[in-house]
Amino acid sequence: EFGAEVSINDISLGVRGKYLFSIKDSSIRPYLGAGLSMHFLNAEVSFDDGNGGTMTADDSSTELGLDLGGGMASAVSPKVDLIGELWYGVSDIDQLALRMGMSMKLGS
Repeated sequence: EFGAEVSINDISLGVRGKYLFSIKDSSIRPYLGAGLSMHFLNAEVSFDDGNGGTMTADDSSTELGLDLGGGMASAVSPKVDLIGELWYGVSDIDQLALRMGMSMKLGS
């Protein structure tokens, strides 16, 4: 409305650990996890200054984050698992991620 553009970038590097729960006679393996991450944040805003020009401002910071999550894996075949998980990341910009995918076991 005012000709403003806002951009926020969060590049994160981290490590997570997962604890798998074993359920007897089931192909479903639930797990809980936690991790730490470094978030490299950058925010930029630009807007029309009213005189035909553009004003910009930006800021960058590095923040420590905590990741908490869980999910489940289910065997599709002896070497392939279907995975669904939910992760919540706590830092300056909190994030919630719902992920689904497949995992392939390498080797014999």
